[in-house]
Amino acid sequence: MKTLTLTQLVERTVFKRETIRQWCSNGYIRATKIHGIWTVEEADLEAFLEAKKKARAKFNQSSEAAAKVKAKIAAGTLSRITPEVMERAEQAVIAKQERLAKLFPNPKPGEIYEYLLNEMEQNK
Repeated sequence: MKTLTLTQLVERTVFKRETIRQWCSNGYIRATKIHGIWTVEEADLEAFLEAKKKARAKFNQSSEAAAKVKAKIAAGTLSRITPEVMERAEQAVIAKQERLAKLFPNPKPGEIYEYLLNEMEQNK
């Protein structure tokens, strides 16, 4: 397996050096620090990038769905949703965000997504 240095990671990805260094330091990406130099196995980089890609895709799907609902509400085509229902939904979202912020003060990429998936499975 090939080991990559921080400089090589910056060259192979679109991320800034400081961002990658922080990921290594915080354990978001599996890395080893030897004599002050961060190194990452190529397979660990690929696994991290794939997890990041999946999390981004899921986020984009959620954002697109929310945008469609907002557009329908603005157009008046969702007559069943009253302002009171919207208010309760917004309050529920805020409460959920606050709860997640307490549970995950420094979330790793994909960590909240995995937690929510597990929560949904348990509620089925």
